Amino acid sequence: MVMGWGQCIEGEEVELWGDCFNIDETTELYLTGSGLTGEIPSEIGNLINLVHLELDHNQLTGEIPSEIGNLINLVHLELDHNQLSGEIPSSIGNLINLNHLGLYVNQLSGSIPVDIGNLMNLNHLYLHNNQLSGEIPSSIGNLTDLEILNLGENQLSGEIPSSIGNLINLNHLVLYVNQLSGQIPLEIWNLTNLNSLVLLDNQLSGQIPSYIENLINLEYLFLGFNYFNGSIPSEISNLLNLKELILISNSFSGEILPYLTEMENLIFLVLGGNNFSGQVPVEIENLINLEEFNLWGNNFSGQIPIEIGNLFSLQRLWIEGNNFSGQIPESLSDLENIYSINISNNQFSGLIPDSICDLGLDWSQLDNQVANGLQNNNFCPPYPNCLSENDLGYQNTTNCSSMLISELSIITKYTLNQPFPNPFNPTTLISFSIPEQIQTSLKVYDIKGNLISTLINQKMNIGHHQIEWNGDNLSSGTYFIIINSGDFSDVKKVVLVK
Repeated sequence: MVMGWGQCIEGEEVELWGDCFNIDETTELYLTGSGLTGEIPSEIGNLINLVHLELDHNQLTGEIPSEIGNLINLVHLELDHNQLSGEIPSSIGNLINLNHLGLYVNQLSGSIPVDIGNLMNLNHLYLHNNQLSGEIPSSIGNLTDLEILNLGENQLSGEIPSSIGNLINLNHLVLYVNQLSGQIPLEIWNLTNLNSLVLLDNQLSGQIPSYIENLINLEYLFLGFNYFNGSIPSEISNLLNLKELILISNSFSGEILPYLTEMENLIFLVLGGNNFSGQVPVEIENLINLEEFNLWGNNFSGQIPIEIGNLFSLQRLWIEGNNFSGQIPESLSDLENIYSINISNNQFSGLIPDSICDLGLDWSQLDNQVANGLQNNNFCPPYPNCLSENDLGYQNTTNCSSMLISELSIITKYTLNQPFPNPFNPTTLISFSIPEQIQTSLKVYDIKGNLISTLINQKMNIGHHQIEWNGDNLSSGTYFIIINSGDFSDVKKVVLVK
C-alpha cells in the first residue's frame, strides 16, 4: 500500500524508498531496475512474510543489512547488479527456505560465511563478480540440492574443498578467475550430472584422472590458464556430449586428438599453449560441428589431412607454432565459413595453392579474434596473387628447386597457377598440379601464336610441379603459357618487361 512519505501505519506497515508495505500482506517485492539508490533499509527485515525479494539492477550501495536474516520465509533473493559492499552477513544462514540466492556483480568482500551451509534447500547460488576472498567453506558441501554454483571472478584462494563432491545434483560448477590452487579433488569427478565445469584462470595443478569418464553429461570443460600437466587420459573419449573443450595455456603433453574424433558435438576445441604432440588424424572430419580448431604453440607434427576440408562449420583454424610439414591441402578452400587461418611458424613447404585466395581472407589482419598468418614456413614461389610480401613474411626457400615435384595424395585436380613474378625480367616461375601420371605438355607462345619454347613434353608424375622459364633472349611483350594434360587445358598470360 502506498501512502507517501511519513504516512505509513505504525506497527502495520513498513516504509521503504518512500512507499509503504503491509507487514502481514506483503509476500513479494519486485523492484528490479527501479532506479533505487542508497543503502538497503534495515526495516526490510520487518517484512517477515516475504517470499520473493528482487532488488537487482539498481544503484544500491552500502552493506547488506543483517536484518535480512529475519526473512525466514524467503524463497528467492535477488540483489545482483548493484554496488553493494562489505561482507555477506552471517545471518543469511537463517534463510533456510531459500532456493535462489543472487548476489553477483557487486563489490562484496571478505570471506563466504560458513553459515551459508545452512541453506539446505538452495538450488542456485550466484556470488560471482565480487571481491570475495579466503577459502571456499567446506560447509558448502551441505547444499545437496544445489544445481548451480557460480563463484567466478573473485579472489578466492586455497584448495577446492572435497565436500563439493557431495553436490550430486550439481549441473554447473563455475570457479573461474580466482586464485584457487592444488589439485581438483577426486570427488568432483563423481558429479555425474555436471553439464559445465569451469575452472579457467586459477593456479590449479596436477593431472586429469581417468575418472573424467564419469562426467557423461558434461558439455563444457574449461581448464585453461592453470598449471595442469601430464597427458589427457583416453577415457575423455567417453564424453560424447562435450561441446567446448578449453585446455589452453597449461603444461599438458602427449597425444590427445585421436581420443576426440568421435565427439561429433564439439564446437570449440582449444588446446593452444601446451606440449601436446602427435598428428592430426584423418578422422578429424567426424567433428562436423567444429567452429574453432585451436592448436597453437604445441608440438604437433606431420601433414594436415585433406579431410580437414570437410569441417564445413569451421570458422577459426589456429595451428601456428607447431612442427606441421608438407603442403597445405587445397581442400582448405572448401571451408566456406572460415574467417581466420593462422598456420605461421611451422615447417609447411611446397606451393601455396591459388585456391587459398577464394577464401577472401585479409592476411594482414592480426587481433584477438582474427589472426591470419603464413609467415615463417618453407613455402616456395610463385605465390598466389592475393598475397603480398608482408602477408608472406619470411619463407625459407632453401629447398625450392627449379623443378619441385611433390608426389602427395592431396592432389585432387588439375591446375595451372599464375606465373610469378608477372610482369617479369628475365625469369618467371611456372607451377602446375596434376592428380595422375599422364602425358603433359607445357609450351610458350607469343602474341601472334608462334611457338616460342616447349618447356615440358613428357609423362609427368602426380604432384605439384614448378619450372623456371628464362626470357633473356626474347624481346619485351606479352606471352602465353599453355598446358595440355589429358583432357585438361589452360592458359596464363605473362608480360616480359626489359
